[in-house]
Amino acid sequence: MQSLERLYLSNNRLVQLKLNNNPIRSLKVLDIRHNYLLYVESNHKQFDTLEELYLDHNSIVTLKLSTNNKLRSLTLSNNDWDCKNLERLFEKVNRSVVGDSDRSCKQDYQLEHDLCCKVSAKPYLDRLVQYNVFASIVAKNQRAEGRCSANDTITRLQHLNSFVITKKELLQGTSQREAEINQLQNEIAQIEQNKSRFDQLHNDLRTEIDHNLRRYRVTKDGLVHPKANLRKLFKHLKSRRTFKEEETQSRILDAQRKMQDVETMIQANADLQNKLERKKANLTELKRNIKQRENAVKRLEAKYNNNPETRRITK
Repeated sequence: MQSLERLYLSNNRLVQLKLNNNPIRSLKVLDIRHNYLLYVESNHKQFDTLEELYLDHNSIVTLKLSTNNKLRSLTLSNNDWDCKNLERLFEKVNRSVVGDSDRSCKQDYQLEHDLCCKVSAKPYLDRLVQYNVFASIVAKNQRAEGRCSANDTITRLQHLNSFVITKKELLQGTSQREAEINQLQNEIAQIEQNKSRFDQLHNDLRTEIDHNLRRYRVTKDGLVHPKANLRKLFKHLKSRRTFKEEETQSRILDAQRKMQDVETMIQANADLQNKLERKKANLTELKRNIKQRENAVKRLEAKYNNNPETRRITK
């Protein structure tokens, strides 16, 4: 190893780089591009001895170099730089040494020294919060697709906690780093509490689904995700609601038809009542006429009885 001059580790999916505390003096070229590196400051002694250092296309937040570094070629683009650290870095590195640049920056990032960086009081804590937000969105999408795994979440939290504990020794240089570590651990504890609440909420939802399946007499399918039974329940309730609405509409139409029949019967009854009243009036008029004629007959009979000539002729 002490005679090693070039070390090429690009595109190896590295998430951690920890070289020997005693730098390899013969090493002149180190290529660690296109990996997943986040923290590399612990390697600053080795970096100072290099002539060529390629760091682009990682997730590096901060970089530490001394003023007497020997770099003649350096690449830094496509990382997650902290603006304050980047400013301090270019106080120790000539811009002509840097052989690349960023063209455009994503939201909340700005271009400094032709490199994208983000202004934050606590860089690593800020990235952890950003990671948590992203992980939360991914977890929600997984739950929506039925791919949520509590075991995976616990494993990721354990790995993250292990990472923080491992890095604690490396980050003990400043009080700011200590504060960030404490904040990170508090965030992890909060995430675990949120995870417990989410698990309880998930169990409550499953219980509620089972309760409604029994309540509405829907057969529960076994060995399927709860959302499949929930869809089945919603489909049943929708069908039930459609049936109720159709039945209600049918009853409304039937009631309207009966109301029309009642109105027709009321009108017919009114017509018959009017006809009856007219006949009663005609009957009364007829009785009055008969009475008048009877009176006329009686007068004629009286007149006949009082006239002797009339009686003689009739005899």
